[in-house]
Amino acid sequence: MGRDQSPVNIEDAANGKPAEIKFNYNPVPLDVENTGSTVQVNYEPGSTVTIDGEEYELVQFHFHTPSEHVISGEASAMELHLVHSNESEELAVVGVMLEPGTAHPLIDTVWENIPQEEGNNMVEGVTINAADLLPEDQTYFSYAGSLTTPPCSENVKWNVLVEKTQVSEEQIAAFENLFPVNARPIQATNGRVIELHKE
Repeated sequence: MGRDQSPVNIEDAANGKPAEIKFNYNPVPLDVENTGSTVQVNYEPGSTVTIDGEEYELVQFHFHTPSEHVISGEASAMELHLVHSNESEELAVVGVMLEPGTAHPLIDTVWENIPQEEGNNMVEGVTINAADLLPEDQTYFSYAGSLTTPPCSENVKWNVLVEKTQVSEEQIAAFENLFPVNARPIQATNGRVIELHKE
């Protein structure tokens, strides 16, 4: 493991250039996996995010409780990670904080189909679109970090959205019942610059 590890406490962010992030997510058949450490939804090819002109394909998304990143020392109830890869196999992850509020229909659909034991559930006749999990405002923080699960590889382009998405207390509790705490502890920033990109 190196010096540029994730997650971090996001604070004292420098003002970066205006937000340049464009999501182009499409509906896909639901493929939900119990990995033994989280709930992961595997995504068919064809959905992308473009960040600073570089296109990355959405590979999967998964969840952590509590949030792995904290903003000015404050954790959220959960955090969604949308994991993308480009043609050079470089990774870009978009983090979305999830807070208690209104129940989210897409989360209901995913939770209802989680395998009780480790493995995949390819759900026939059900499609989902990860775009439904994104907040309206796409102001985000960016920094260079790592995966938060082994092997914790570095050179991951992190983009954490400022606005949160709401899920219900019941949805949070249902996830915590399966995976009580699956967040990696906060890592030292070691002088890395965190930038805020306003929409």
